[in-house]
Amino acid sequence: YPLRWQRLWCIWDSEGTDSGEKAAFETADSDDIVAEAQVQWLLAPDGVVKTEAITGSIDEALDSLLDARGGLFGLDVVLILQGSHVFSTAVNIPSKQTKHIAQALPFMLEDNIGEDVEGLHFTPGDRDSDGNVGVLSIRKSVVETLVNEFDRAGLPLTAIIPDMLCLPANAGEWTFVTDGHQLITRTSKHQALSIELDALPILLNALFPDTSEEDDQQPAPHALK
Repeated sequence: YPLRWQRLWCIWDSEGTDSGEKAAFETADSDDIVAEAQVQWLLAPDGVVKTEAITGSIDEALDSLLDARGGLFGLDVVLILQGSHVFSTAVNIPSKQTKHIAQALPFMLEDNIGEDVEGLHFTPGDRDSDGNVGVLSIRKSVVETLVNEFDRAGLPLTAIIPDMLCLPANAGEWTFVTDGHQLITRTSKHQALSIELDALPILLNALFPDTSEEDDQQPAPHALK
């Protein structure tokens, strides 16, 4: 019988990974780190979440899926990645042509990122009426490692989404979520961040600077969630 379209949501969990292993994950020689990492997964028939997440290895996720579905036909695999691996910002680009935007991004963000842009993958979002384009950047080695490891397990990825972009982006609202270790926040369509909870005072000082310095301040929200 035909299988219903389903989406598999996976969350790559680096919470139990020490600093040395996290550094290794940022390199091309990090396949073992991903293979040993824990992921949480759940199936969403027709895009609707109806079950609790299960935790285990990538291989265990595949075995569970084969038991539950009998195969992977009609399955989108979406990975939610810890946002600390991703740089999120917005730039203003006059051109409406996607090709020109993609070519301009590395040069426009080089000074802001502080590392060699040749080793980074850039993903632009939609351009708004004012020419603002949301941009995500991540090290190519991280993307390649994740894609290769999920391919090896037999779960080819359909998409990778940073966790902070799973938060709502409503005008005039800032959203914060924490698990006691990491804090993710989204303050606009183009501005989102994932940090360690210890860095919260620094974040608050950036979001609510001295009121005497009013130039280039982001407008205060009418709601915090």
